[in-house]
Amino acid sequence: MNREAAALGVPVYSIFRSKIGAVDQYLANSGRLVLLESVKDVYTKIILKKCRRSRKIERTSRVALHRIVNEIIGIVER
Repeated sequence: MNREAAALGVPVYSIFRSKIGAVDQYLANSGRLVLLESVKDVYTKIILKKCRRSRKIERTSRVALHRIVNEIIGIVER
């Protein structure tokens, strides 16, 4: 569910310990996924802060998200 959360703009942390796939590496490089590789990372990379959500819906380009949703809708309607 990490990739889905990242697509929705939710902060994501991963403790996956095997070879990192290209998608996860892209998400990490773009700052949408934080890879935790040691105990020290838990203390230094996880940022705890109160989330202040605005009532206004954020309008950003989420081409991949829209394509996935449209594919799911198409499958369901068939």
